[in-house]
Amino acid sequence: MSFEVKQMRRAWRALVPRPHHPGCRDRRVRGPLAELMAYTMLDMGIGLSLWFRDDGEFSADQVAYHYADLAMRVVGR
Repeated sequence: MSFEVKQMRRAWRALVPRPHHPGCRDRRVRGPLAELMAYTMLDMGIGLSLWFRDDGEFSADQVAYHYADLAMRVVGR
């Protein structure tokens, strides 16, 4: 595995909430699978970069609204 990929993995891992994370402690991030929920949302963003185009079928505002709604559903809000 390349050095760059390892660096990216470390950076992504730092974004994932842990039990000591404030969002987990005060139950804003609910459920026993908070880490999996965080990876799901990271994947959503990475996947978006593969298909979204400014001149595509959906506007940036439409995608942002839809993705925000999905992210809130993932965390149970």
